Amino acid sequence: MGSQWQITKEEYDKLLCYIGCGNFPEADIMIFGNEEGTGGFSVEANVKARCQKYGKNEFDEYIYTLEENDWTKGYWEPCSKSGAEKIIQYLDEHGIEYSEKAYTKGSFLSTISRICLALNEENGDIDYWFKLYRDNKDTKVKIKNYIEQSLFKKSDGIQTCLVDWRPLPRPNERWWGTEYKNILFGHEKNPYLKAFNTFKGTNKEHQFSNFLEDVEKRKEILKNAISKFPVPIVIGLGGVKFKKTVFSKIFSDIKFTELNRLTDYLNNQKAFKAEVQLPNKKLSLFLLPFPVSGNVFKDGVQMQRCFKEFTQYYLKPILENNNSKKGDLMMNIIEDRQEIEKYEILLEETLKNHVGTITLENALVNVAFGTGTTNILEVQDAGFWFTRRKHEEDEKWWNSFGLISNGQHTELCEVNVPLEGINSYMGGTFIKNGNKVYLVHKGANIAGMKKDYVHANYQGETLEITKNDIRLVVGEITSADLPDQIGNFLKEIQRLKEAQV
Repeated sequence: MGSQWQITKEEYDKLLCYIGCGNFPEADIMIFGNEEGTGGFSVEANVKARCQKYGKNEFDEYIYTLEENDWTKGYWEPCSKSGAEKIIQYLDEHGIEYSEKAYTKGSFLSTISRICLALNEENGDIDYWFKLYRDNKDTKVKIKNYIEQSLFKKSDGIQTCLVDWRPLPRPNERWWGTEYKNILFGHEKNPYLKAFNTFKGTNKEHQFSNFLEDVEKRKEILKNAISKFPVPIVIGLGGVKFKKTVFSKIFSDIKFTELNRLTDYLNNQKAFKAEVQLPNKKLSLFLLPFPVSGNVFKDGVQMQRCFKEFTQYYLKPILENNNSKKGDLMMNIIEDRQEIEKYEILLEETLKNHVGTITLENALVNVAFGTGTTNILEVQDAGFWFTRRKHEEDEKWWNSFGLISNGQHTELCEVNVPLEGINSYMGGTFIKNGNKVYLVHKGANIAGMKKDYVHANYQGETLEITKNDIRLVVGEITSADLPDQIGNFLKEIQRLKEAQV
């Protein structure tokens, strides 16, 4: 590896936009650190991998970004393991020798893992995870496995992600090598560290960058990341006073209260909590001293008791409440174009393959926009017919349904679905609830009826997407009973239509 390599302004600017690693979209806990280490690899390989490979799929496309395909607004690596693999990939591509990365020792990752394993405990007994290694040797093996297989990556149970305040990776916080000489050699009067550590400096343009402006950019990117994702908990371990300052800059109206329940475990140290009400969630933010026994904590036993108490009395109730809300509101509107098309195809295939269905070619149909011939599926045992078409010009899937009556095929209603995204003018939507997918309708202007009348009198199945958003269930697309469900839905719409006359 070339000893002459030094970071460029372009690489530095890109690192300002790198958020971190882990399962951000589904995270239960976000860990907030000072800055990333290098994992035993060189600074150059870390910087190059973050700038050239992180946030991308196997086709070299940016997909892990806060704004679609735009890394400049923030990007992340979905898995700590894949991040290390991309560093190795860079080294291999350039014929650079390296040593295999060893298991990361220390109390930082092990403490986070203990917390997650305890929260995953189904029987509620979490003592096991907060024993010293000397008292429970099995714990050490399981924690090591958790770090390597589950932490900061999509896995079973608690989902985690890692964010760091300062964007430049370093082997440790005392290091400042020639790789960053373009910024400044040595610690004294280092404008980068001064700006990111104290929020002070000069607005005069430094020869490398305007570091106070960089702090503001970094602050906004991390604020957007914390706000955008549904993660309910942020934990900072170590540097409590410093991180209070950082979060006071990110959230200007934040107020911290002391975690008095943990005071007895600490040596003249304090732990804090703050709650921030964001548009989509209430964020609970915790700042605790770094897990080091004999200094911050009185001894190892007291340290483990402290984090057990923290997990049991502070974290667990938040996640239980959050999971309860998820259970109530896990109705996700499907917006992805390919996924919508997949369920449109499944709708047609399920009806077509149903034993009671026949296909009629060039059938005469009477629909909202006129009369004509088209191929239809006649689901005879359920008493309805169906046809669909993809309308690119109108950006919708046209789904037409009618009841079979004396060989006539007159449309009763349409359940049109947008090709992608959400369209408030269309009544139909695919909704995902766990492993089930439903075709639903808003109930507005269905079969010519007004929404208030339909919702006041509808006796079929409904789904409550949110407190004030109730949809009529046309059918569960993923169910073998779909034909009968659609038949019952149409008969209920017909009943309402006749009752209105």
